[in-house]
Amino acid sequence: MSTEEQPRRPKLRIRQATLDDLPEIMRLEVLCFPSPWPQELFERDLRPGPDRLYLAAEVDGELVGYTGMWFYGGEAHIGTLAVASRWRRKGIGEMLILTLLGEARKRGGRYAMLEYRVGNEAAARLYHKLCFSLVRIRKSYYTDTGEDAAEVGMNDLDTSARIQTLADLAHRWHQTHDYELEIDLPAPPG
Repeated sequence: MSTEEQPRRPKLRIRQATLDDLPEIMRLEVLCFPSPWPQELFERDLRPGPDRLYLAAEVDGELVGYTGMWFYGGEAHIGTLAVASRWRRKGIGEMLILTLLGEARKRGGRYAMLEYRVGNEAAARLYHKLCFSLVRIRKSYYTDTGEDAAEVGMNDLDTSARIQTLADLAHRWHQTHDYELEIDLPAPPG
């Protein structure tokens, strides 16, 4: 009697991004955005510090996404999120943001916010799913195209209700995505 082997689950590893990731991050940045950020900005932000955190997502060792945030007085400002096109709509961006929000809470974050292009329907769906609320529309925010930005936020990141909501979202993610997940992050500074 033979037993069929179960298909191997892809390994999704979320870890702190480093300067060693810069070439792959820049490759994704150019592919994902009409106006890529300059390499110098990433060189600065990828250096460890208490006021910033960048995460990398690897699937079976391949860097397929990244996100980053800055901290100011209890606010976590999520500045960027990119996922390689062939890995989109497969839960990578969602887990990157859920992990980032968890790290923001560990660092004393009470509020999280970000902006995205109003025409980016995938971003709108993701942030709605993660329970961000519209704060305002910022007219002509993106200088390359004059496109408006939707500013969204969570003003209750440190409340028990929000903590439970994010835990429920993470649980649902695990039920709907077939990855072997590893989150490998250092302890927050301080």
